Amino acid sequence: MLGRFASMARASESPYELATLLIAMGHLGDDTRSWLTHPSAGVRGCAALAPGLAGDDTAERVLLRLAQSPRAFSQSFGDMAPPLQFQFEPYQGLLRKWSVS
Repeated sequence: MLGRFASMARASESPYELATLLIAMGHLGDDTRSWLTHPSAGVRGCAALAPGLAGDDTAERVLLRLAQSPRAFSQSFGDMAPPLQFQFEPYQGLLRKWSVS
């Protein structure tokens, strides 16, 4: 299953689609580290929120940068809202944590 998500992520054409896939991949335990340097702040943020990257220095730097510029995450999706998962826990809690750090 994880291989399928990874190939879909590599083939995705929009930051929104890629970010949504990265959330699923992270939740399922796949390594999202390779997307921490993506040009889109939203994609980097979704990759950094993967539970498997907790304590990873690069992922933490990505989240800290997003916390310093809160609008960068939302604006990176253009006219689309951030992925639906961010309207619910645990992602709301994670975003709050990083926005006050």
